[in-house]
Amino acid sequence: MSKKLIIIAVVLIIFLGLFWVLTKDSATDDLINGKSLPEKEFYTREDLKHIEPQPGTVNIYYMWMAGCPNCAALDKWFTEMKEVHSIKVYKFDTSRESALFRDMLEAYNVPIEKRGFVPAVFVSGKYFIGFDPQAMENLIKECLAAGDCVNPYDKLK
Repeated sequence: MSKKLIIIAVVLIIFLGLFWVLTKDSATDDLINGKSLPEKEFYTREDLKHIEPQPGTVNIYYMWMAGCPNCAALDKWFTEMKEVHSIKVYKFDTSRESALFRDMLEAYNVPIEKRGFVPAVFVSGKYFIGFDPQAMENLIKECLAAGDCVNPYDKLK
């Protein structure tokens, strides 16, 4: 009887070990080991706790909504800008993160008449409602030159 228990225990340990290896979350391991938040299609409020400013990189918070043509244009523009400037874009879906969207609008003192529109972009201490590529690129350049851009999450604290 004890041989059967030993065999069952060994099989169970092997099974649990295999399960752990197959389901291990490398993103969580990266955070535990001090690495930055991995690239995602879109982020959540929970992710904000793990966003660390990187020296020489501008953090950009981008609020979007499915079906928004200006958001699609902005996505393409951000892809181009990542090749030119050291930026990290954190994209938040307003339909899933409506409370975060509301809090960001409040933290940045966005006028009532501009609230609720997308795309909404938060860079350092400024915001953009709509798609203004020249103004956004100018701000990115200013932040990189000054080296003291505020992480948008800091405005929520």
